[in-house]
Amino acid sequence: MIAQLLPIAISPIITRLYSPNDIAVLGLYMSIILVLLPVSTGSFELSIVLPKKKEEALNLFVLSIIISFLCCCTFLIIALLFQSPLSLFLNSQAISQWFVFVPLSVFLLTVNNSFTCFFNRNKEYKIIAINKINKNWWMSIAQLLFGYTSLKSIGLISGQIIGDLFSTILLGINFIRKKHFSVLKLSFSTTLIRKLISEYKKFPLFTMPTVLMNNISSEILTILVAIWFNSGLTGAYYFTMRILSAPMALIGSSLAQTYFQKFTEIINEGKENPKPFIIKVWLGLFSIAIVPLTIIYIWGEELFIIIFGQEWGNAGKIASVMAPMTLFSFMSSPTSSGFIVLRKQNYNLLFGIIVFIYRPLSFYLGFKLNDFLLGLKILVLLEIINVFAYNALMWINIEKHNSKHKTLQQ
Repeated sequence: MIAQLLPIAISPIITRLYSPNDIAVLGLYMSIILVLLPVSTGSFELSIVLPKKKEEALNLFVLSIIISFLCCCTFLIIALLFQSPLSLFLNSQAISQWFVFVPLSVFLLTVNNSFTCFFNRNKEYKIIAINKINKNWWMSIAQLLFGYTSLKSIGLISGQIIGDLFSTILLGINFIRKKHFSVLKLSFSTTLIRKLISEYKKFPLFTMPTVLMNNISSEILTILVAIWFNSGLTGAYYFTMRILSAPMALIGSSLAQTYFQKFTEIINEGKENPKPFIIKVWLGLFSIAIVPLTIIYIWGEELFIIIFGQEWGNAGKIASVMAPMTLFSFMSSPTSSGFIVLRKQNYNLLFGIIVFIYRPLSFYLGFKLNDFLLGLKILVLLEIINVFAYNALMWINIEKHNSKHKTLQQ
């Protein structure tokens, strides 16, 4: 919660220092990074939580970083060769100067995620929490300082990079301080890494395409708004996504990491039924989110104008439409790792394909009908249906897992 307080607190200042067009450039930059993120590791970092042996988890950690480094070198070459065509495609000349920094941001985030998964596996949640505070602190302070200087044009993205850099460095220091690096030096083995690649091959085969398609279908929306509509609306849409996800993420994403570890433990040990645990999580998140999101649903436009300034009325309209979708997404955010724990990544891939189709199609309908909010409403409806279908199928597979485990015990 502390980690998210500062970015939320300074948002009214940020929206008065930077225009919707400035935030649109940040939105495009972050969208590109999030699309490339799963490719850069093959999603192997998600497997770090699963092994029972620490040595295997450490070798998966190394594997994720090696793959990320090689991929980011490739991204840098592409950025240098196709800088102009890419900016033309995205209908934004302002983004062109930032393409060469994309590989750096991707690498920092993949290393950061790999550290986080490892600390999560070891139940070292305090390190993860403090790291989030440090990351958002440095990012927010940098963006504010740049906003009050002549370097305002580079403030938002530079602040993001600074936050990611300090966050990764501090995680590395904690990794060494906890003597994990000493164990890594003793346990590192190319033979073991080859074995782990084979054992966890479902991650690049199923999880990575799933996450990639999900990220593309989500992040491409910001890009499509820029291409099909205008930069002002792009900034409003991205800012709304950021505001709605920030308070939700401060609980949802943190709980998701803890849930992932706990659910894995329940499934591996097979001593208890995970369903009561899941229901408890759903009900708890619903009780947290229902009141603030109802307020946004009813008075979104008025609230955004009062808090963020007159330029952000469109963002408030967008927030009102997206509030119901945010509620259900927030509730199901921890359980989205269920199929990974159950080793049913093929279901994730199936849902990833479905999402990959309907998300851009929703905005395309809005573009063809010249009504952005209509396209957004279609997206919201389909997202809610998708959440219900995903969790219903996961529930069925948990039941099958419980029946199978009882049979084996007998």
